[in-house]
Amino acid sequence: MLGYGISEALEAEPWAIDQFDEEGYTPFQLAAQHNRVECLKQLITAQADINQKDWGGRTALMLTAYWGRSVCMQVLLRANCRVDQEDDCGMTALYYAMWGGSGVAVALLLAAGASPTKRQKWNQTPLQFLARSKVDQETADDIVRLLLVKRVDLCALADMGGVTPALDALYYTNMPVLRSLVEAGASLHAVDHSSQNMLHRAARFCNLDTLRYLNTLNCTGINTELYDSSGKRPWDYLCNLMYVPDLELVDYERRPNFEEQDAFVALYNDLLLQNLQYEIDTLEQILGATVQHDKSASSTNLETLMRQKEDWKESNLAAWYRGINGLVRGGCWEQATIDLEDTLEELKSEKQSLPRKPGLIGDIL
Repeated sequence: MLGYGISEALEAEPWAIDQFDEEGYTPFQLAAQHNRVECLKQLITAQADINQKDWGGRTALMLTAYWGRSVCMQVLLRANCRVDQEDDCGMTALYYAMWGGSGVAVALLLAAGASPTKRQKWNQTPLQFLARSKVDQETADDIVRLLLVKRVDLCALADMGGVTPALDALYYTNMPVLRSLVEAGASLHAVDHSSQNMLHRAARFCNLDTLRYLNTLNCTGINTELYDSSGKRPWDYLCNLMYVPDLELVDYERRPNFEEQDAFVALYNDLLLQNLQYEIDTLEQILGATVQHDKSASSTNLETLMRQKEDWKESNLAAWYRGINGLVRGGCWEQATIDLEDTLEELKSEKQSLPRKPGLIGDIL
């Protein structure tokens, strides 16, 4: 139909107005894809189905949102197309706008009432598709700002695997999106359902710029020794990826070059040093309280360490501190002091052994 003048085509072939071509598109969808604004208007006047899906399950609004065809989008929205209509995976036009990295398209859809917290079949929200885009920093900032205006909680948007938008940005090594999310208050402390944290993703997926950026954030409380569901810590991934054959790289995994290895090692050691120093400082406070037989202060700080170790799935250390807390509560000050001093000595020895470096035989899986 689009091979004719649209008026002539509508007169000659009115029956073809909603017919699919050999690639699964209607004339209306083709006009939208190719930014044929006047054709769209004439087809709307001729009562073309503006919400019809192509063979891939996408509507004209989804296609124009992905390509950032803002004028076509305005025509469609004025014609009252369905803003939150879903494709076969449960994705709306807002997902496609995020995926295409179009700030204008996102703004138009949000203004038209599109839901920024909609979940598709894998429980992902539109924001998680922004990490897949080729968006620049200014546009990423604009889009995240639009979501904040809509009161979207950036930390509450994990998918069915427990992956947050910030973790997705690490997976795709999307620096503009990562920076925008972090500066807007998104947390990097999430642990997904495979028991991987930001450091696992940094080891597996991140390039030099992203690793250096992470090291400027001075993150605290990131567990450097967290075992994931396959029994690997972030350090294990780094050492494995240095030697694994290319055919065994999974998804977006990358073999780190020397600069990337150094950047990850610096990030890892900084986080590990902070964790050790925090534990040492806390234990020294507890030791001072036990010398004064202060049950309240000793127990409160021990419970803080117990909770951290439980959150980090370090059950043996949680049980160890729970045992010392039992001694404190029972007034066994001498034994509690001995155990605290032994633990402090071990932690200080570990701190003195830093920085840790890769390449030892025991590091290679």
